[in-house]
Amino acid sequence: MENENMKKSTSLLLSLAGSVAILGLASCEHYAKPVQQEPTAAPVANSGPANKGQGSGSRKAEMQQAKFAAMDTDQDGLISAAEHEAAHNDKFELFDADGSGAFDVDEFLAVRMGPGPREGGQGKKMQKMQAMKKQKFAKMDADASGDVTLAELQAFSGAKFLMVDTDNDGSVSFAEFQAHKSAHAGKAKNKHGKMKAKFAKMDTNQDGVMSGSEHDAAHLVPFVTRDLNGDGTLSAAECEAAREGWSAEKIAKTIVKHEAMDSDHDGILTQDEFLAKARSGFASADTNTDGFVSWDEFQAHHKAEMK
Repeated sequence: MENENMKKSTSLLLSLAGSVAILGLASCEHYAKPVQQEPTAAPVANSGPANKGQGSGSRKAEMQQAKFAAMDTDQDGLISAAEHEAAHNDKFELFDADGSGAFDVDEFLAVRMGPGPREGGQGKKMQKMQAMKKQKFAKMDADASGDVTLAELQAFSGAKFLMVDTDNDGSVSFAEFQAHKSAHAGKAKNKHGKMKAKFAKMDTNQDGVMSGSEHDAAHLVPFVTRDLNGDGTLSAAECEAAREGWSAEKIAKTIVKHEAMDSDHDGILTQDEFLAKARSGFASADTNTDGFVSWDEFQAHHKAEMK
């Protein structure tokens, strides 16, 4: 009887132990089982700081498209020379705030062109932009008079159009427009573009080479403008009149330059004296002495001058 009771007790204990074990396993499973996470969504392009560069590039492309579309007035996908000139004529009216028929550097600097530092900013970015605009003004001011006329702006924009029209078909496609903007970003490419524009401006018949007469004509522009009586010479009075309104630094530099040109020291500059230095440069660039300067010779000469 005693043995039978022990068996029953043992059986009961084993049963209880098994129940406890099962409950324990169930409890462990409940607390140890990892919580399932919701699947993470894939990152969306151009949706925040992680794609900031990509978004910036997209905005830049949109701005280029908008600028191109504004000049392409007939919306045929090309900017013609006439459309390009019309756009710059509109800019002239914007720059010439006082309606005098020309704009000076202050009027030019006062106009905010596209995105950038706001008017009145004094940061480094603003200073750099203003310095670049002053350089651009100096290039537009072909006769160095301190004012840019409509004719000067048209000549400047015309040379730029020829530079952008890389296939020389008389119109600028969006691909050419974009390529020009991309090239403009790099200093080396930018210098190349400027040289090409300068060459194109002097090569007036667009035959791919610059003749001596074309070179002379380009360098005589400021001379002819200052020769008020049209006698083919520049007197001291005419030179002084041309310098009216200039800064003291610019006047001093010009006086030194003119004195160096006046080879016979008579106080009067002839066309030959005015062109002497430029003609020397032409002869140096004309390495095959055929009387013309090709684009390759022009580039090589400028590279040599920069060394």
